[in-house]
This record gives sequence, structure tokens and C-alpha cells, in this order.
Amino acid sequence: VEDGDEIIFYLGAMDALTWAPKTYIPQVSIDSSEIEEGDSVIININARKYDYPLGLTDLTIDEKSQIGEYTLCIGEETYTSSSGVITLYDVQKGTVVFTVSNVSGSGYPDVVTFKGSFLVKEKSSSGGGTPVKPKSISVKIAVIGEDGDILYGPGSVTLYEDDPYGMSALGALDVTGLSWSFHDSFDGFVSEIEGEENRGSSGWQYKVNGSIPNSLAENKILKKGDKVIWWYGSASSKGPDWDDLEDGNINSSKDDEVLEEKEEEIEGMPAEQVRKTFPDLGQNWDWAKDAIEILAGQGIIEGTGSGFEPGRHITRAEFIKLLVKALQLDLQLDIEDYQENLFQDVKSGDWFAQAVACAQKNGIIEGDPDRRFRPHDKISRNEIAAILYRLAILYRLLETTIPTLEMNSLPFSDVEKVPAWAANGVKYAFQAGLMQGYQDQTFRGGNALNRAEAAVVIYRYLQEISN
Repeated sequence: VEDGDEIIFYLGAMDALTWAPKTYIPQVSIDSSEIEEGDSVIININARKYDYPLGLTDLTIDEKSQIGEYTLCIGEETYTSSSGVITLYDVQKGTVVFTVSNVSGSGYPDVVTFKGSFLVKEKSSSGGGTPVKPKSISVKIAVIGEDGDILYGPGSVTLYEDDPYGMSALGALDVTGLSWSFHDSFDGFVSEIEGEENRGSSGWQYKVNGSIPNSLAENKILKKGDKVIWWYGSASSKGPDWDDLEDGNINSSKDDEVLEEKEEEIEGMPAEQVRKTFPDLGQNWDWAKDAIEILAGQGIIEGTGSGFEPGRHITRAEFIKLLVKALQLDLQLDIEDYQENLFQDVKSGDWFAQAVACAQKNGIIEGDPDRRFRPHDKISRNEIAAILYRLAILYRLLETTIPTLEMNSLPFSDVEKVPAWAANGVKYAFQAGLMQGYQDQTFRGGNALNRAEAAVVIYRYLQEISN
């Protein structure tokens, strides 16, 4: 160290995908400065990147997508953010100490852990006299089960601000008296009502006045006269209409979307299909088991020495080879003659060269502006959607080259994070039922696909073109 040198100490983290060093600093704010016992506290969380000598800079869309949600811990209690927001209900008097963290699936920190606290004061006295009656509102609610059965309503319920879940959409469900429970792993997500549990990409959803909110039900505050519908359906289901419920049409129609989904499952998984099983496809992979075993039985996908390894991420080269094999594209291409047209980082001797060249020649894939394919990079959901869209155009699966859906009509809270080059792909993949969102109503386009997810996407696409 020499006289005049500037020394900076900082905490670093590792990028979950590339292991490159980075320093993402959490930015945590609390809505209210004066908090009393019994209040609800809203904590907003995001991050910025430290870049010497520029200082803190905003994250890119891909960086935000990769980071995803945050975990807040108070003692042994943990909470998961929804779009960067965590709401704590009925806080108790004293100093609340908390940490905010974010780690990848491999255990590497994506964001530097934040430690903070806030003071909860004793509730101020009303000065005696007659206690103030809690504020209340009347809302309408209906709950529709998996087979279109009406579990509650349509009818009216009264919500009070001091109810366990306040005057929220979850509060409306709670006061119906129906049994329900949260998901074990995802804080704030309803996973079961009256014994009907979420399965695969289908589960419980809600909407208010005909619109599906981009927030957890306990964070959706209602107004007098609001109409709340809870229903069981696929991620793409729009649910029943309130007018139909009041007219009694739901018992005869049974929620068309749910029935259609069941019919697709029956038609897409015939009993006579040859299957190949793997020892590592336990209950956690039930949602992908049929697709994996059927594709393996057809020789489209293969296992590894230790099974199928469903949770391992798939690279761009691996996915393209799988796709070309599934589509039975002609591989009789003279790779040596095609070398001059091939991507700069793909050589004729590479195990994936033939498949990549075939996909490139057919217009299925495009490289970077510098003519690189990045074969060993993990393939993202955005990239998969873009490839499926190009295939749809090639196979003339679309009436027009632009999907009819608008981005803001997609039921994902993070649609603004989808880059322009992937927008049509995401719209098409969702509209065709090829790709769906996560239980927290996000798409997470920057996330890498694992082998199980890739198998499901390929299987659904084969069904799409066969129909």
C-alpha cells in the first residue's frame, strides 16, 4: 500500500450460473416509520450492483430475473417475497431483528445478506370511553372446486380489519369456513382447499372483479362490494365468470378449462406408449414423469449413468440435439462443407455439431451478433420460448406470425422483464400451453431449464404438432 491509495472493503458473492465474482447489494425499505403492535409491516426488497469506480448501479433485466425472490428470516420464522414485497402481519411490541438473503439452487449467494431491524411501539391508547368498532366491509365470494363443484357461494361475507387476514382476498376465503392450507415451501401460497390439493401446473387461483391480481391473496386488499372467485384450474385458466355463477351455469359447464386440460392429459399419454423408467423420478417429479418415461421409451431422450438426473440444468447444445432428434429432422448434412456457415464456436468435430448445423440451416436457432452459439451455456426459458415460436412459424401452427395475446394480458407479474426478442415466443408458448408460470405468478424467463422441464416442453410440443 502506498501513500494516497484508496482502499475499499466490500462483501462479494458468486454468480449462480457462471461463478463470476459480483457484488449485489440489497436495498431494503419499510413503508412506515411509526409502527405499533398489531400493525402490518410492508417490507420492499430489491438490489443494486456495486461497480468500482461507478458505485451502485441498477441491475439489468436478466440480473433481476436471475436473482428472483428474497428470503426474510426473523428468528426461526422465514418469509418469501412476492415481486420483492413481504408483508408481516400483527407485529408484536419490541425490536424486530431480521435478515434478507438470496441464494441460488446450488447454495451460492446471489445477493449480499442484509441485516436490519425496526422498532414496534406499544399501541397508543384511545383515551378511554367506548371502544371503536373495527372497520368492516361486505364482499361477495365464490369458491369453485376442481370438477366445477361449487364449494361456497356465490354469496356475501363480512370482513373486519382485525380478522386474522384482514380485509384481503385471503381473508374472504378464510371467513367462508372452508378448510384450507398454505404451501409447505412457498410462504403465502394456498395449496389446498377442502382437501383438493395443487398438482403439477394446476392448482388454486383467485381473481377480483374479473381480474387476476399480481400479488398474494393476503396482500390483495378488498373494497366494499368486490367480487372474489377462488377456483381450481391450470395456470392458463381464466376461471369462471361471476355472472355465470349467479346464473347457475357453472354446474353444467364444469369449468371448461379444467376439463380440457384433463382431456389433453388422457389423449397425450396413451396406455400403449412404450415407457422407460428411471430410479431418481420420485414424487417430486410426478409432474414430469409421464413426459420423461414416454420420450425415453421412444428413444428421444436418454438417462445418465445414475438415472435421469431431472434437476440438472440443460445446455443450449444438449437442448438443440434433443429437439432435432424429437422432430426427426434430416441430419444427412455434410458438416465439413457446412463449416464455413457454422457458428464460430461450433467445430465440425463437436458431438453436437451435426444437430446445431441442422437447426441453424432450418432457421430454428440464431446466434449472437458475433456469430457465436454459446453451446455450453445453460439455456433459459426465454430462449426456449423463442425457439418454439420459430418452430411454430416453420410448421405453420399459427394463423398469423404474431400471437394474438398482449404481453400485459399474460398472468405473470414479471412480464416487463421479458426482453423484446423473446416477447412473441413467451406469448406463443403460453397461449399454446407449452410453457407455464410458477406458483408465485412469475415466468422467470432468465431462469435455466432443467432436464425434467426440457422433457415436458418437448413432449407438449410433439403433441401440439401431431394435433
